Amino acid sequence: MAIVSEGATRVNVSAATARVLGRLAGVRRQHGGFMAHCPSHEDHTPSLSLGENARGDTLLYCHAGCDPVRILAALDLTLRDLFATQRRRSWHG
Repeated sequence: MAIVSEGATRVNVSAATARVLGRLAGVRRQHGGFMAHCPSHEDHTPSLSLGENARGDTLLYCHAGCDPVRILAALDLTLRDLFATQRRRSWHG
């Protein structure tokens, strides 16, 4: 877990979420998650919602309809960067 400071408030978030938040502009807390300017389009009013699921994976949604892959590309991230832990695969040969 990472701690994100917002003014006098400190919020515990996963390292994955902290990585994404650190690359965004206009971040603010809202309804248990965050809102920020979407880096994928000209955004004068924050339209990107961010949150976490129970595992700490980062959830994001642009209310203007931007594709998550394009949003992450604008941040120089990939879908893999949204996951709090590396998932292991089992292979039995």
